[in-house]
Amino acid sequence: MEKHETKLLAALATMNQNIVSQDVWITPLREILASLDAEEAAWQPAPDERSIGEIVLHLGAWTDWAVHFLQGEDTEVTDWPPVGAQSWLATRDQVEVSLTAFADGIAALTPESLFESPTPNVTQTTRLMGITSILVHNAYHAGQLTKLRERYPKAPLSDLPMP
Repeated sequence: MEKHETKLLAALATMNQNIVSQDVWITPLREILASLDAEEAAWQPAPDERSIGEIVLHLGAWTDWAVHFLQGEDTEVTDWPPVGAQSWLATRDQVEVSLTAFADGIAALTPESLFESPTPNVTQTTRLMGITSILVHNAYHAGQLTKLRERYPKAPLSDLPMP
């Protein structure tokens, strides 16, 4: 059975890599983050919609939670952290650290640990379910960020300086 578990663990690591850094079928999160500036991050498409920066903070908060969960630590998570507590560059760097720590957390697991509940006093959720939940969550938000960026108002070509 361990052979299948080893393959499953490798597949989870590959899926995470595809979402975060490989240009396979979605725009990778690292590419999205690197391409955004503070003005774009602060932009809200409408008063009742989240800004790009809010979504990035949310994604980072849950990824950070998953890092602790994989290690068996129960930690509180703020679903939608407040914007403006730090600069856009600090936010981007913090999310990068969380994404790297999540990948490292997956890599550090043993195949059999996938089926363990690391915080049994809090939830019976296994590491496998925690990882897959964050993978789906982060893939969803990668697509959302890509679409929001496409909606960001850019200067019309007629407004660009001519050489």
